[in-house]
Amino acid sequence: GTAAAAATFEATPPRPRPSHTANGFVRVPIADGSTDACELRVGLDNGNWMSCDINIPPRSFNTPEQLAETRSLLIYVMHCQDGTFDAQVDQDIVTLATGSSMVIRPGQEYCLRNGSDHVVAELKMTMINLSRQ
Repeated sequence: GTAAAAATFEATPPRPRPSHTANGFVRVPIADGSTDACELRVGLDNGNWMSCDINIPPRSFNTPEQLAETRSLLIYVMHCQDGTFDAQVDQDIVTLATGSSMVIRPGQEYCLRNGSDHVVAELKMTMINLSRQ
């Protein structure tokens, strides 16, 4: 009994971090080279637009994403360590601070990078699906 239990215990892989946090955020797959996974909590979603909260841990970033031609994003920085939070949009890099906002336009590629050693960057984001009629 004991030897079998010990063997089973040793063969058990380490448990991954839960995908849902206590406050309703979901961890998205970690970007290659990022220290930790970004967290997302969806608020209102009516199909035409979706609002969400995003947390980007210290020394972390999202997987670069190109917006579809039918989508745009409005990003508002609730809190970050000033001078350490950047948005790369296509080939341009913009440093953002608490209270900053920016728009990512249809077809643009973006990546949000938190260079802080200790402070989580907290964002509000609204994604808008444009109707093309």
